[in-house]
Amino acid sequence: MIPRHMAALRGFCERRGQSAMSSLLIGSGAGACAAVTAWVMRGEDSGDARGSNWDKGLHVMCVHCNKFFSVQHLSYSFAPGSLSPLLAERWVGLERDAASNAFLRACVEADGLTQQIKNAAASFLRRFMSKTDANALVGRGEMFVLSNEQAAKLLGEHPGGVLLDVGAGSGNVTAQLAPLFDNVIATEVSKPLLSSLRAHGFAVLPTADLSSLDETAAANGVSLGEGGLVDCIALLNVLDRCDTPRTLLQQIHDRLKPGTGRLLLALVLPFRPFVEQNIWRQAPSEKLHLTADSWEQGVNEVWEQVLQPVGLKIESVSRVQYLCE
Repeated sequence: MIPRHMAALRGFCERRGQSAMSSLLIGSGAGACAAVTAWVMRGEDSGDARGSNWDKGLHVMCVHCNKFFSVQHLSYSFAPGSLSPLLAERWVGLERDAASNAFLRACVEADGLTQQIKNAAASFLRRFMSKTDANALVGRGEMFVLSNEQAAKLLGEHPGGVLLDVGAGSGNVTAQLAPLFDNVIATEVSKPLLSSLRAHGFAVLPTADLSSLDETAAANGVSLGEGGLVDCIALLNVLDRCDTPRTLLQQIHDRLKPGTGRLLLALVLPFRPFVEQNIWRQAPSEKLHLTADSWEQGVNEVWEQVLQPVGLKIESVSRVQYLCE
């Protein structure tokens, strides 16, 4: 289980003298630690996972600092005075909700033997393919980034229009966002994950190249705006696994409808990027020089050094949990 705190920033995207709204999520870690990869642990006196105290004694271990954190104490707030005045002014408070709890409970109640078999199978497959592909083939490592309720608080109950989810993974996170929109198109480069996306019923663009978006939309009966523009783009935990993050952000910026288009961006902080190339991990060819150690400093840094220069204007910022099986 991997809990990471995330922040949601919504803003405006300026282009050709006009503006378009945008949304951003940024991730960080539990307690004082920022980047968190953790396992779920349950104490002997933790109670029944099906009862009201199901999360009592439930802990996560951060592999960044090797510290344990109680799930009940995972933070959705920020240290007063640590965010820039602009970001603090746009703060929208979120909390661990029913969908987040359901994901945690499913992880706790998962059959231990089955999980061990999946872990062993994924470990073997990683000799021949990327970790992402190996996990997808064995059904391991499912992620929970943002619930439908949390997304609605940020974007509105039903903003409608077309959602483009870039790097959608298995589609489970996309499914949380989909009810808010009229149509969904998902992009993904991992071949084992494409079948899962199609099983969800999403129109799928099997490449990171957005130049063929118009053809995919037309083939699936999805009407894009003039010039192939969309109403909302989700980029959840992709920017730190992308070879050309600045180029991708610019391409996404140019696909948003001026005046109304929104970007929903998730990013784990501190920023530790790498790109999967088969069984290898390598540094991205485009560098984002982000060096902050804390979540709050990281949010300030990403906004000032990466997002604002692209032409975004902030609308809101929040902190949520990034969970992974």
